[in-house]
Order: sequence, then structure tokens, then C-alpha cells
Amino acid sequence: MLWSLKYEPKTFGQYLGNRKQLEIAKKWISHIKRKETISYKPLIIQGDNSVGKTCFAKLILNNNKFFIINFDYDLFTEKNKIRQGLSRYLQSNTIEKTMFKKKIDKSILIEDIDSVKDRYLCKDLITFIKEKQDKITVPIVITCKKNKLKTLHKYCTVITLYPPTSGNLFKY
Repeated sequence: MLWSLKYEPKTFGQYLGNRKQLEIAKKWISHIKRKETISYKPLIIQGDNSVGKTCFAKLILNNNKFFIINFDYDLFTEKNKIRQGLSRYLQSNTIEKTMFKKKIDKSILIEDIDSVKDRYLCKDLITFIKEKQDKITVPIVITCKKNKLKTLHKYCTVITLYPPTSGNLFKY
């Protein structure tokens, strides 16, 4: 088993550091869970390499019982494919809902979106968010490096993660 999977936090209590960011994310996801508004802003989790952006996203989504749909990089190879892919995922059902009639909420996780070299990707994502602004009913989480995708910031909720302090590590 990979070390990163073996020791990743499974509960909010096990998560070290970034408490303020964790509270913002919990508030963001609770609004979605309670369906307080019709549509939701996507969440951008930014930070340095290996700070735990994906781990943080999975912690928030898994603890609120969301099925995570990971976006693959092959959707980013052609212009407009990201909009088509997102639209398809928003309209699809999970296998549990289709086969077993269980109500499982889904979410979309787009990891390291800034590593894709296509300069039109951010524009396509902004266009999608503008077009579907009142139709986004599932949590969309985007991870990227710190201070990237600044053009997306006004359309999303942004959280910046920092490495754990030595005090956090000592507690662990």
C-alpha cells in the first residue's frame, strides 16, 4: 500500500493544519449538502506541490458521502471537450442510483488543471461556469498550484493550502 494512502486522514479530526481553510470548505460543502441555493460556485484548492490538495478535496467530499468523478486529462486535449465532458457528467447518474435505486450524490474533481498546457482551457472552463451558472448542482473541486488560474478566482470559492507547521507534525 502506498504510504500516502495509508496515512491520509479519513476524518476531519485527523487532518493537520489549515484549520481555517478546512472550516471554509466545510461551510461550502454544507451549503451544497443542504441544497440552500439552486447553484454553487466551484471550489479551487490551490497550494504548492505535495501540500495535500487532492487529499484535502477527497477528505471534504468523502466525509460528506459524495461519489467522486475524477476528470481525466484526455478531456483536455481538444478545445471545447472540457465543456462537453462536464455537461455529460452533470447529466449522468451513478451506478448505485441506476442499478440499485440508491440516492448517491456525485461530485467532480479536476486535479492539477494548471499542468495542462492548453491556454484555452481556462477560458473554456469560465465559459462553462457562466453558461451553467444556474444549473451547477453538484460540487466541482479544482486543484492547482498556488497563484495559478487567477482568471477563474472571481467565479469560484478559493482556498490556499499551506504545509503543516512543525507544531502540527509534532502533535502527529
